[in-house]
Amino acid sequence: MPLWSIDMDIYKYEISDILKELPDLEPLNIEMPSDLFLCTVGFEDRTHSIIDEYCQTDFAPNSQFLFIKYPTNKKDNDRNLPFFQKAGKKMAGMDDILYSRGSYTQKLKTKLQSLISKCSFRVIFDISTCSSYVFYPTLSELMKYDIDLTIVYSEADTYFPIKDEWENVNKKAKEENSFFIESFENAKFQSTGVDDLYAYSPFSEFNSGNKPSLLVAVPNFSAKRMNAIVHIDRELNKTPYGNIIWLIGEPPAEKNKWRIDAIKRTNNIVQAQTHFVSTLKHKEMILELEDIWSNSKYDYHMTIGSLGSKMQHLGTFCIFHAKPVSDSTGKRIRIPQ
Repeated sequence: MPLWSIDMDIYKYEISDILKELPDLEPLNIEMPSDLFLCTVGFEDRTHSIIDEYCQTDFAPNSQFLFIKYPTNKKDNDRNLPFFQKAGKKMAGMDDILYSRGSYTQKLKTKLQSLISKCSFRVIFDISTCSSYVFYPTLSELMKYDIDLTIVYSEADTYFPIKDEWENVNKKAKEENSFFIESFENAKFQSTGVDDLYAYSPFSEFNSGNKPSLLVAVPNFSAKRMNAIVHIDRELNKTPYGNIIWLIGEPPAEKNKWRIDAIKRTNNIVQAQTHFVSTLKHKEMILELEDIWSNSKYDYHMTIGSLGSKMQHLGTFCIFHAKPVSDSTGKRIRIPQ
C-alpha cells in the first residue's frame, strides 16, 4: 500500500510557474510536524493507514485532529471509526464534521477559523478516501489561509472491479445480448445510482457569451454517473457528443493497464476524442487541461465533469482554481486561492 505526499505552498504563478514550483508526488515520510491532521472516514482499510502511522510519531501529541464523516455507507464506515477515535486520544484535540451538502462548507470554515492561529500553521490533508464533493470545498477553504499544506495519499492495494470480474460481466452481456452498461451496474462492483448533480460554485461560470460548449469528461467504471453528467451538460449547455473530450485514466501499474480499454468499453466511448492521463501524476492532468483550454477558450465555453482519481481531482483543482488577475504591471497572472 504505497503512501504518497505533496507539499503545497501558496504563491502567485502563471501556469508554467505552477508546474515548476508544484512538487511531484514522492514517497511519504510521516515524520513531519503538523498542527492539524485532516482526513475522511471511509470504509476501506487504507482510510486509517496514514493516521495510524502518524500517531506513532513524536509530533502527534502536539497536533489537532479533524475528520469528516460521510452520511452514506454509514455501517461500513462505522467499522473504521474506532481507529480514528483511538488516534484522537493520542493527539492534542479531536473533532469531527458530519458531511451535509448544505452546511459542510460553513462548518469547515468555522472549525478552521478556530484552529488556524498563525501564518506558519502546518496542515496535513489525507485525501486517501476523500470524495470529490468533500475534496474540492475542503481544499478551497484551506487555500484561503497562509499555511504550510501537505497533501498525503495512500494508494489502494486492489482496485475494483478486478480483471476477472469485469471480463465475466463482459462475457455475460455478450451471451445475453444485453446492454453492457446495465449488466455492469447490476453487478454492483462500486457505488451505484445518481443521487444528485450540481456544479461546484467556486468553479462554475455562466456561458455569458453564448459560445458553443465543450465538455471534458473524466470517466470511471460508473457509466450511469458519467451518462448523467453528459446528459445534464447537454441540457444546460447543448453540448453535442462530438464536442466531448474524454480523458481516460492511465494507471501507473502495468497490471492495471487493462482498465484503460475496459473503461472505454464500459462507457461506450467510440469514435470520440480521447486523451490518456495518468491517474497518479497530477501534473499530467494540469498540462492536459491547460492544453485543452488554451486551444478552445476563445471559441468554446468549457465544462469539466470528473469521476476520476484523487490525483486527477488535485490536478483539476490546481488549474481551475487558478483565477487570472492583473498585477500592477498589467501582466496576467494566476493565483491559486
